[in-house]
Amino acid sequence: VIYEGPDERYTGEEVCFACNEDTVTIVNVSDKSNPSMISKFSYDAKYTHQGWLTDDMRYFLMDDELDEMCECNQNTNVSDLENPVLHAEHLGGSTDIDHNQYVLNGYTYQANYFAGLRVLDLASIDNGTLTEVAYFDIDGSKSANEFGGAWSVYPYLPSGKIIVSVIEQGLFVLEATGLAKSENLFVHVRKLFAEHQNEPFAVTTTSNEEENAEQQQERRVTKVSITVHDHDDVPAENAKVIGTFDNSRDNIQICFTNESGVCSITHVTTKTSSKDNNNNSNGVGGSDDLVTFQVLGIEKIGHHYKSTENVADEHTDGKHITVSRNLSRMVRRDEASSISKVVKRVKRRAGVVPVSMTPSVEAEKRATQEHSSELSS
Repeated sequence: VIYEGPDERYTGEEVCFACNEDTVTIVNVSDKSNPSMISKFSYDAKYTHQGWLTDDMRYFLMDDELDEMCECNQNTNVSDLENPVLHAEHLGGSTDIDHNQYVLNGYTYQANYFAGLRVLDLASIDNGTLTEVAYFDIDGSKSANEFGGAWSVYPYLPSGKIIVSVIEQGLFVLEATGLAKSENLFVHVRKLFAEHQNEPFAVTTTSNEEENAEQQQERRVTKVSITVHDHDDVPAENAKVIGTFDNSRDNIQICFTNESGVCSITHVTTKTSSKDNNNNSNGVGGSDDLVTFQVLGIEKIGHHYKSTENVADEHTDGKHITVSRNLSRMVRRDEASSISKVVKRVKRRAGVVPVSMTPSVEAEKRATQEHSSELSS
């Protein structure tokens, strides 16, 4: 993990918590060529198998796979990485073997072989108490101190669904209801910002002796920056943003937010115009004058996307943002429809290209001028 726990000496370091059969060994692995051991914690071990940190990285919950006759978990206080100590031991309700567990939003999700999935609340962990609040028995006909049943569990899907892998029966996809803590955790769009650039480059071609035309190609680059915050209005790092331009489900793009909660998605199109021997300019291909970006969803482990919390402003409703390729700027929400109508009308008047094609340079200029006149009037 990238350590963000209470031991400030190791903040920002990459730290490995290794279950090594008879010890829990804590290693600084920031330098992959020279890992250094921070500490080694031992106890009356039978087989130190697997473990997971609590959300605040204060405790390490560890499974000993051979200490049965119980679903036993060792709870180690690792607030001081150089001096971990046994904090408490949790005894489960059966003699089934504990195997793998993972912590999310104040709960630990345990795959305990024939005891199935067990969900424990960590609210009272400081007092050494773990409270079972949910379970799913994968084989109600059998409870045994044997190797079989629920092998592992994965509670980190953005949907909140829980996956349990079972040795004999395969995969179970479950949903836990009533775990209020996770329902209150969400992410939303804090800000949408778009910018547009035209990047011209010329290509000269000769089709035959009678037609000698210079073609001007223009890369049209639209960059949208998305800022994502969580329920506490704190920047959400490592959130996956899913979006598309011009409502195209065939061109869905994703980006992942940085530590500031920001990521960017770029859209590139090419417009080609040409000048013939009479110096007439014509647009011969390209895209529409307005480009719109839409946020389709945001995924972050332990959180759900709450679009109703998206922040709107004069340019965006929090889910959509429009940029004018002609005006090279973001368009006000009440302005987008007006621009589109004006440009289409100018195209028809100019008669340069069909309505479905990109207008010529002159038509674009007229569109901009007429739009500015209409707005002022």
